[in-house]
Amino acid sequence: MEALRRGGAVIYGELAEAEKVRAGLQVNDGDAWTAQPAVGGQLLALWNSFVLQTLGEAILDADYAADPGTIGYVPPVTFEQAWNWLATGAEWLNVARQAAANTDYDPRRHFSLPADPPAFVEVEPCPQAH
Repeated sequence: MEALRRGGAVIYGELAEAEKVRAGLQVNDGDAWTAQPAVGGQLLALWNSFVLQTLGEAILDADYAADPGTIGYVPPVTFEQAWNWLATGAEWLNVARQAAANTDYDPRRHFSLPADPPAFVEVEPCPQAH
């Protein structure tokens, strides 16, 4: 789980670069709504990736804080939820990278909006940190 978490941390740098692209649109009297599909898709996909990465990290951190003696080991339900968020975030990062690398790329061929988030894993009793 920690390897997936560390691998997804690249999203923070890519999000900063995408914000420069977004700021450049504003300088030219544009915005994400009037941008080319590849640019708008890149921004959308990076934001989705960021949110999912943040959620995955937060649930792991909450578990680690609740039981510091088991850092690196989480209950199966927490593992499944963190995996769902982090892995789906990685998929969105892939879409963002494709859009950033190819101005002809139209990410709308790969997803529809609004995009549903990964399912929330439910179990009773739910771990307190979860």
